[in-house]
Amino acid sequence: MRERIAGRELVVALALYSVCAVVSRGGLDTGNHPGDVHHYSTFAHMIGQGKIPYRDFFMEYPPAALVPFLIPQLWPAHYLAIFKVTMFVCGALLVVVVGRLAPPPRLLPLLAVAVSPLLIGPVFLTRYDLWPALLAALALLALIDERWALGSALVAATIAAKLFAVAVVPVALIHVMRKGGRPALKRAVVSFALTTLLLWGPFLALGPGGVRFSIKEQLERGLQIESTGAAVLLVLDKLGVYQTHWIRGLSIDLGGRLPRVVGAATTLVEGIAIAVAAYVYAKAKESRHAFTAAYAASSAAFVAFGKVLSPQFLIWLVPLVPVVESAAATWLFLAVLVLTQLEVNYGDWGLRRADWSVWLLAARNLALIGVYVLLVRQIRARPNRGAAARSV
Repeated sequence: MRERIAGRELVVALALYSVCAVVSRGGLDTGNHPGDVHHYSTFAHMIGQGKIPYRDFFMEYPPAALVPFLIPQLWPAHYLAIFKVTMFVCGALLVVVVGRLAPPPRLLPLLAVAVSPLLIGPVFLTRYDLWPALLAALALLALIDERWALGSALVAATIAAKLFAVAVVPVALIHVMRKGGRPALKRAVVSFALTTLLLWGPFLALGPGGVRFSIKEQLERGLQIESTGAAVLLVLDKLGVYQTHWIRGLSIDLGGRLPRVVGAATTLVEGIAIAVAAYVYAKAKESRHAFTAAYAASSAAFVAFGKVLSPQFLIWLVPLVPVVESAAATWLFLAVLVLTQLEVNYGDWGLRRADWSVWLLAARNLALIGVYVLLVRQIRARPNRGAAARSV
């Protein structure tokens, strides 16, 4: 009977997800709001001409990002439509994975993922971040199932798709060592190394300087205007304490000496926040709930405190926060998604002019920090499944 109910919940969630993905702003039924898809198609076209990424042209993304870039190139005349369908499929698979990850009752986690396209808006299907989000969720599932080699390989693949997954490495190592001991840790490290070599090795061999330059550009980026550190400076601007000005780099950043200092400081805070999640997990009693919370908290730390916080970064957390058995964290995260869509709609030029949208950004980032805090608290908490069920 329980399996039948769980199956019905999954079918309902997939149906709701499909509807939301179609009717959402920038959804499947429109070519409006193409986002970064044209940028991706440029890479795919150059590769189709025989050019090698990193060696023959600059690409700011890690190598596993090429998977969703190249699939639509099979039908180049319909690149945007095929790309969005590819992301839609990744999102549908996320719903299925969350159905496996979330312990009963699964209704709130499944519904949270299902409505995410509607809540966050155009970036959901027009950025490739559903791909690394899917890999990260699959890695979590494999590690929970004690499939050490597969789980560590998927962590490595996630890093090769988006670098945020470096944040989960500490808690993953702790989990493997606790549950499987040294033999499991050895298998995991070897699998991680081999996968990393497989995904990065060919490009390092063909264009080592280009790969290093790509990573260097990511690490040395300025303080992106939507980041938490930038939000602090924009609020100070609104209060008349400091005057901001923006510059264009890989993103829209705040320029000047103070933003550079703030960017360095928030990177330090980011590292501390990731370390705190790992420390609390190391001190907590081992459980599936504790590991899931630590994994999600580490990812949330990377997003909330990094010097770059593009709207699509929230997609990485879509499958992770709802499975932590914290109704408070899930509802607050859903509010973060709504605030993100509003910030994208009204804050593009608004943030550059430091208008009222600054308060919208500040509220979003403060709520995101709240999600991180709730997740860290959950690492040592005993899940209240009855409360989660009643909250739906």
